[in-house]
Amino acid sequence: MSAERILERSLRILAVFVAVSAVTSVTFFHPDEHFQTIEFASVKLGLSGASELPWEYAAQLRPWLQPALYTLIGKVALLLGMTDRFHLLALFRIATGLLSFLAFRTFARVAVRELPRDRMRIAFARSVPLFGFLPYLFVRTSSENFAGAFLALALAVAWVPGVCSRRRALVLGVLLGLAFEARFQMAFAALGLLAWLAFVRRVSLLAMLSALAGGLGILLLASVVDAWGYGEFCFPPWNYVRENVVNGVAASFGREPFWAYPLLVSVNVFLPLALVSLAAMGVAAWRFPRHILPWVVVPFFVAHSLVSHKEERFLFPLAPVVPALVALAFSKQTARRDDEDDPSGASDNGEAKPVVDAATDGSRYPLAVRLALALSIPVMLVHLTHPIGFRPQLHFASEVARANLGEVTVFVPPGLDVPDYPFLRGEKLRTATFAAACVPPGEHLMFSDVPEPAPYVRCAGGSVAGVPVASELPFVTDAAFVTLATRAANTWNALRDRGWPVPYLRFATILRVSVSASGDVRDERKAKEAGAR
Repeated sequence: MSAERILERSLRILAVFVAVSAVTSVTFFHPDEHFQTIEFASVKLGLSGASELPWEYAAQLRPWLQPALYTLIGKVALLLGMTDRFHLLALFRIATGLLSFLAFRTFARVAVRELPRDRMRIAFARSVPLFGFLPYLFVRTSSENFAGAFLALALAVAWVPGVCSRRRALVLGVLLGLAFEARFQMAFAALGLLAWLAFVRRVSLLAMLSALAGGLGILLLASVVDAWGYGEFCFPPWNYVRENVVNGVAASFGREPFWAYPLLVSVNVFLPLALVSLAAMGVAAWRFPRHILPWVVVPFFVAHSLVSHKEERFLFPLAPVVPALVALAFSKQTARRDDEDDPSGASDNGEAKPVVDAATDGSRYPLAVRLALALSIPVMLVHLTHPIGFRPQLHFASEVARANLGEVTVFVPPGLDVPDYPFLRGEKLRTATFAAACVPPGEHLMFSDVPEPAPYVRCAGGSVAGVPVASELPFVTDAAFVTLATRAANTWNALRDRGWPVPYLRFATILRVSVSASGDVRDERKAKEAGAR
């Protein structure tokens, strides 16, 4: 079976995973996934007010291209009678997942032809469904995911051998402009790609000018969209640089050293595969310094390493490129059987590369890479049925919405940041910070960083009973396991307190809500204290 046929089978499997993830992935990986896109669209949909948007709205530093797409989808859905906010969120994830998958499929079909060695192509084609983080990331409504989709499309256009015509260069410029308008940091990847075209592919000056014209055209179009979003003409890219770089706002969220990214992924559930992906950048650049992929990913990674504030999600735009990058870096080679094509990816002869038969010359990765891919599969399957995210409380919130409890107040301990989402207020949800003086009698929710059960919910429809339903930990009902995991998390978090550039590790257990008869609920802790006295 040829590499192309293997890839098509792999893409069908990946499509199923992405579709399931789009429906089940209720949580956010990071609050910005919601606040910088969904909440912006929420204002245009009339579901919340501009005064409730984060500080980026007043500073006019976020692009409106992605929120505009969600606004269009939301308006159609509202006209058709879809008013459930969680259904709207699912619709946004489905649309984003479709864009991400189609962009990746386009890129993958080019990569399986243009990777410079036979074994690389087969290794890439076979391993596509094994990169378990792809389905989860493809459905995130984040600017990083949106930008990654357009970067993948731009790479697909630039990588194809042959003369780079002005029309093709124009399309390339448009795609790079869209990637930039989704996330301004994509300028580093775009500059790397344009530099590769100029110095390795050696395209004509007219082609380079056409690409520049395509990018500028998107900037002009985006300025109109931004003016619609903010109500006046502005230039968000400059506002972003002014606030985050000149005024140092980004650094106020934390400063990490240049070498912090390998540690920042240390609490990622896909840790082995994340480390392999990071290593692939350096190995691919060392083995194939003239290849298009290192010219794009290395400048992007170095630029983000130089910036003082770092988060692992900042690297997510590279996710669609990672399977091809790993194949380029780690697939084993045999000089006797490998073809002699130009490993730079800059060949202009237009001839098809021979592809070996997978049955007689199968792909091989080093043992460490194969183990990382194997370990990602069960983690991916957990994500498909029990998605893990920065806001696991959304599982709880969706249960509350379905239970029709009336007005619901959610209490959280001070150390666990659970903001009030304006977009979800239509589902009668509120949040309030936990404080002993204002907590009413009620049922309990166990938090990992709270020493005893804390009253969590109050509703207008009666008392609330709960049973464990979702958690950022498996085996949530096993008290011994939760205790062990809590101690491990506390030990890990102590490293941050000592100055290590690692993220805090937190998790929470969520309860399923059911309503009992109205009436006072006895506070068992107070009853025990009274009995002791």
